[in-house]
Amino acid sequence: PLLADAPEEVLSQQSEDNDRRAVAYVQGRLAHLDCFKAAGEPARRTGDGTFEALTASAVIAFQMANDLLQDPKLDEPGTVRPDQEFRLLARPFPYLFGPEPCRVTS
Repeated sequence: PLLADAPEEVLSQQSEDNDRRAVAYVQGRLAHLDCFKAAGEPARRTGDGTFEALTASAVIAFQMANDLLQDPKLDEPGTVRPDQEFRLLARPFPYLFGPEPCRVTS
């Protein structure tokens, strides 16, 4: 889908109440932006909606590529905030307005 409803709460590895559809959407967008590859993980085509360590690593790569700073006192590493990471990932025309793809290093 081009658009997705933003989750009410943050999505994170620590949360047991993650919206599986939102996590699967995020995983698909992160895969499209090469964030799993940038995190040194095998490429993924689709997500299963489980927010595990691989997804958290890809989120961190996405945050670094898009200069999305987090406050370590408030945010867990690899957290998808509805008003920042999710909003940027859900842009309908990313080739015009971002987000930046993750940088894959060899």
